[in-house]
Amino acid sequence: MGNHGRTRGGASRGLLQVLPQLAVATLLLISQLMPVDAAAGIVNACAGSSLAAVANAITFSTSNLNCVDKSWPSTDSRFLLWSLHDSVTNVVSIVVSMPLVSSGRWAALGFSKEGYMITSTAIVGRLINSGIPTATEFYLKDKNSSQVFPDRTGLNFVTVPESHYDPKNKTIYIAFQVNFAKSAASPNYLLYAYGPLQLDGSLQIHDSHYSFPSTFVSGVSASSPADSSARLAKAHGAVQVMGWGLLLPIGALIARYCQAWDPAWFYVHVGFQSIGFIFVMAGIGTGVVLSHRVRPSGFYTHRGLGIIIFFLACLQIFALVLRPKKDAKLRKYWNLYHGWVGRIALILAVANIFVGMHIATAKHSLRVGYPVILTMELLAIVVLESILWLRRRKQATWNSFGVEAKPDAFSYGGAV
Repeated sequence: MGNHGRTRGGASRGLLQVLPQLAVATLLLISQLMPVDAAAGIVNACAGSSLAAVANAITFSTSNLNCVDKSWPSTDSRFLLWSLHDSVTNVVSIVVSMPLVSSGRWAALGFSKEGYMITSTAIVGRLINSGIPTATEFYLKDKNSSQVFPDRTGLNFVTVPESHYDPKNKTIYIAFQVNFAKSAASPNYLLYAYGPLQLDGSLQIHDSHYSFPSTFVSGVSASSPADSSARLAKAHGAVQVMGWGLLLPIGALIARYCQAWDPAWFYVHVGFQSIGFIFVMAGIGTGVVLSHRVRPSGFYTHRGLGIIIFFLACLQIFALVLRPKKDAKLRKYWNLYHGWVGRIALILAVANIFVGMHIATAKHSLRVGYPVILTMELLAIVVLESILWLRRRKQATWNSFGVEAKPDAFSYGGAV
């Protein structure tokens, strides 16, 4: 009995010594199975997460996007990020889901150089007009609410931000594609933040926020909309150069220097201008589609000039319809109007083509090709204007001696 009791007591003491070790081992095993960073309140929610609820609504492919192992906070409603850095196009595709419980709240994904809110650029999600989701780019100049304002110059979007709301889970999804190499904002750190809205819809200071170094996994998009947008941009530039850079200037040269071949010059002029206008309309169509996908730096200048130029082109169409007869008193003023509106439109078009090439970082072939075309047109104008001036001077000399001037290919007139 005594030996047996001593054996049981030794076994109990041994078991008591082993239990703490077993507890530690169990805790370590649990910590490996449940990756939680308690200090930061971050939970890895990538396991089991999916974009299936919004994938079909997003304009670009999300099949190759990677869930970023940084979700926050450690609650049922949390921020979660999917991304992919396309190694071919240098475009980053991003989808972020953020908790948004009501229309009186905001949630944001920010991009910061050093991890601070100040001087960062953020995409802010809100609900407007009774629950319609919206995504707006903001610049955070300072902590004061008045220094947090909408700004569209920080990020060079390839696909503009689109927002989708899941009312069941009270979550807003924001999806976009951005080229950080061409952006003013730095993506060294990503920021999560949320807070209340003021009555006028402006942002109040955040309730809480979290920052972490960005990690965009590189790969190739399943179906790259960046490539699609690039092809569309090339098509837009090509048809506009063909219209405003080639056909319409040739038509204008014919109208100015070939009126002696009457009435053939008129029909050739109208033919060039009509075909050129068709190319212009094609350029406007591609431009409208592009404006919904891409709004790079300089976009609003390019669009504004384009609207003005198109308005002038429409005035030229009306001028053709309202053209008075050649012997009408108003014909002189119509000629001045038609000629100068055309010149202004062509000059602005040249400027806008260069603006477009700059913001689209056009390839070498277009950067060299269009200036060559423009140089040839300018040389033609110089030569033809010189010939026209010399012949007018000779005609004036003949007239001063009472000699009737002979018609030539650079005289004005005709029955058209």
